[in-house]
Amino acid sequence: VTGEALNIVDALEQIRNNEERIDLLLLDADLATPSGLFKLINGLKSHRETRVLLVGNSESLATWKAANQNPLLVGYVLKEEIRFSLAWAADFATDGHWVATPAVQDLANSQGLHLPEGWLVMDGRREISNFTHHETDVARLALIFSMERRELADELSISDDWGYGLVTTLYKKLGLEELLTG
Repeated sequence: VTGEALNIVDALEQIRNNEERIDLLLLDADLATPSGLFKLINGLKSHRETRVLLVGNSESLATWKAANQNPLLVGYVLKEEIRFSLAWAADFATDGHWVATPAVQDLANSQGLHLPEGWLVMDGRREISNFTHHETDVARLALIFSMERRELADELSISDDWGYGLVTTLYKKLGLEELLTG
């Protein structure tokens, strides 16, 4: 992560001022109007290697139509459907695959819209089979997003020691307890 912006203007400013290569831009599709999306994509002309992955709460036909016309777009995923697989979706998108979630695929199919060749439909709603719902959420934070113990404790409003115990339990359930012993 190189930056965070609350609107298209701020995002464009950060992109213009960033000399490092930006592989992927995660864009909140719920905040991006079709005209704002068009403005952002045009602002990326000097960053042709940057790809845009839309992430939203609900599918939008207008956003889909605006975004689908641009080769920089590498996917459209819904937060509730990608939950535990966002990191994988970002990785696939960075590698050149077009990614979507089931509701976005359904929207495209119902409207007769074209999905790019080589697209992947990802559904991150399934929980890890031997984890409770709470353990799955903790695993998402601690393992997938690599949160440190203190950050995890803050996010879950628990003590550092309690967070450490939760992560220890997850490692044991995954059969990775040797990581804890060095």
